[in-house]
Amino acid sequence: MVLAAGFASNICAGAAQSPRSSGGIPSPRAGTEARLTELRREAALADPPPASELSQRLAMIAMELLEAGVPEEGLEVLAEAVGRDPRNGEALANLILAYLQQEETPLADFYLDQATETTERRNPDPSMYIAIGNAYAARHQLSQAVEAWVYARRLGSGDPRMIAELDRAQRELSIARPRSFVRSLHFHLYSDESIPADLVAAVRAHLESEEERLARSFGSPELREPQVVVLYAGQEYFSLVSAPSWVLGMFDGKIRISVRTPAHWSSELAAVLSHELAHAFIRGASHGNAPVWLHEGLAQWCSGKRIPASDFRAELGAGRRPLTLAGMANVSLMSADPGAARAGYAEALGLVEYLVRVRGEGSVFCVVRDLGEGQDIGDALAREASLSPDGLLAAWRAWAGI
Repeated sequence: MVLAAGFASNICAGAAQSPRSSGGIPSPRAGTEARLTELRREAALADPPPASELSQRLAMIAMELLEAGVPEEGLEVLAEAVGRDPRNGEALANLILAYLQQEETPLADFYLDQATETTERRNPDPSMYIAIGNAYAARHQLSQAVEAWVYARRLGSGDPRMIAELDRAQRELSIARPRSFVRSLHFHLYSDESIPADLVAAVRAHLESEEERLARSFGSPELREPQVVVLYAGQEYFSLVSAPSWVLGMFDGKIRISVRTPAHWSSELAAVLSHELAHAFIRGASHGNAPVWLHEGLAQWCSGKRIPASDFRAELGAGRRPLTLAGMANVSLMSADPGAARAGYAEALGLVEYLVRVRGEGSVFCVVRDLGEGQDIGDALAREASLSPDGLLAAWRAWAGI
């Protein structure tokens, strides 16, 4: 089911005014070029400053250029800083990150290999290599992510989140198959090579179409950065992360889809793709602040799923009481019990369906935007729907006859 783009015709109660431009602000590059010229003059003297000092000063100028939005020159100066003093660990880590940010991954890979050869450089900050690993992982370049995280551990990091991500990436690499890669306007699409190329093309076309539709609904021009999508042939990865057998898709920053055999395009696959893409938009628009019920309810709504009010009692299951909103925050809707999972998803969708019915589709997207602007869910519901969380739950129960 195709949604009408409700956001465009609704103005959020908490909508902020567009910021005014402030003219007359000096350019961040003011004086930088002169300092760089002077530094290179000093380097050419018969008795130049020590290489470590030149490298440090070059690195500072390079970071200023990068922050000023001059990446080509900034990268050139930062590479010069590393060349003058290869032991400058901070400059080397910043160079890897800068190349990744500019999507210059072959050069980032080259310098990562150099960095991880030794721990003898000055001041290599483990947190920088955690960030480098995170950047690689976000691009689904797991081998390089593992290399960076392992190096961070060698440098002394015991960050528990990094260790968990390292373990997960190593387990995924242990079952990795040869994969194809396709880049489109808004997506980086990885797929097991056994998945037919025509199916991958259909997935890409569907995602691009849905991205345009959801961007209108969420009031966002587009995804902030290319969204990684991974298509797996079968359930092996999902079993690895202990997902129930009924799960066909998940979103953990990446859209992960299990393509069942025989692999072919279907309305079910289309709905799963739309559902997981909606999660990406919800996380982005809410800055990660959307509660579980809103995430799952709105993702279902965006994928076209609907439940008539008269059917909610049956969807919850005999003798099963609805959860409180606080209770939904403390349980996983990916329960191994299909009945419990069905009930949780039905309740989440019901809350969104009720909001749409009484306040309009646009109000739900406004709630998500308010969360992204720092409101909590109580304030956002009050502002956009004149409801409290408890009031929403009670009103939905009455509407659905529960």
